[in-house]
Amino acid sequence: YAKEFLPEKHDTFVLLHNNIGYTYYEEKQYLIALNHYSQGLSLAPECLSDDDTLISTLLTNTALVYSDIKRFDEAIESMEKSIEQLRKTLPDDDEKVIHERTLLDGIKRKKILHEVIGEPSEYF
Repeated sequence: YAKEFLPEKHDTFVLLHNNIGYTYYEEKQYLIALNHYSQGLSLAPECLSDDDTLISTLLTNTALVYSDIKRFDEAIESMEKSIEQLRKTLPDDDEKVIHERTLLDGIKRKKILHEVIGEPSEYF
């Protein structure tokens, strides 16, 4: 229905892929969620400005999926890209940047715990 009224490459589709991905993430359908985040990221360069924070959101959501499926190196890489994206428009001391850094630190701790004891604690 939306394709009848919107151009094929529209920012709404990027947001929709993020929201659909999040819905699947909440249902623990991680690979489907990852697919939607990936589709949103592939549309982003043509649909969004280079400094749009939705790109950071997609990268963060991608990182959370990777972390949950224990692909920690990819999760860390996505979080670092998310922070880099945010820093295009926000200062280092901005609450959102600090929050993303905290998430990155948590993923790094999860990776270390997984390497040392196998399954990470639910508290990290």
